[in-house]
Amino acid sequence: MGRLSLSKVNVGNLLVLLGVGWLGFSFWLPYATADRVFRIEDRTSEIAIQFTKAAVKMAEIDWKNEDVRDQILASVNKASGHTNPDSSLYLHAATPPPPLRGLCFLFEGKHYIYLLTNTPEKILGINAKIDKPGDEEPGKKPPVVPPPTVTPLVSSPVPLPEDTKFPFETYAWPKELQAGARTVFFFPSDGRPAFTRNLTDRYVGMDRTPRPGDGRMDIESEKHENDYRGHDDERWIYKTRAPAKKPATDEKSKDG
Repeated sequence: MGRLSLSKVNVGNLLVLLGVGWLGFSFWLPYATADRVFRIEDRTSEIAIQFTKAAVKMAEIDWKNEDVRDQILASVNKASGHTNPDSSLYLHAATPPPPLRGLCFLFEGKHYIYLLTNTPEKILGINAKIDKPGDEEPGKKPPVVPPPTVTPLVSSPVPLPEDTKFPFETYAWPKELQAGARTVFFFPSDGRPAFTRNLTDRYVGMDRTPRPGDGRMDIESEKHENDYRGHDDERWIYKTRAPAKKPATDEKSKDG
């Protein structure tokens, strides 16, 4: 009887211990998952801007030239600290789908795919910049802008060379949604970077890639301070704040 009673007590304690352990795991799992997604997306964001910077240094790019593609890839891998080709974080070149061949470079990482391209001329004819702080009040539609030689913004990731006719764009989107990260990033060379939550799973893998110009603001959408509707009809959110407007100076107050 003593042994039976002791056995029952031990089993009971074991069940309690398992219950407490499972409860602790259920609290820890969401935090661990969120932390992992944050690290993946933060690393992806840094890589995406490196692609834009590498393209800007070249000013003009022949999208059919694989030597140029490999040069950009080597530059980004080096800047990201991924120099070992056997590493799972090492970036590799990929083949764009047929509609995009000759218009962009495609790269593949562990969790994300990257597309580097120019903004199409037809979209530049509508709005050359995704944002020009100070020109319009929030809520008003921006005016139609003819195709220009792009003037870099103060908030651009990197300044454009004077001989660059069309700005560059880098998109980064998830290879699959099982990894947890689903955010899509957009880094233009002439404006503020932005991202979309990708809640409709519009951009996933090689079959659902962004097209050049998708992340640019649609002329028909209302202009807001922190977000806009893109040419892909997705809601894009700025990653950085617009530069503060300089206060008007009062000459009379200066003279005292």
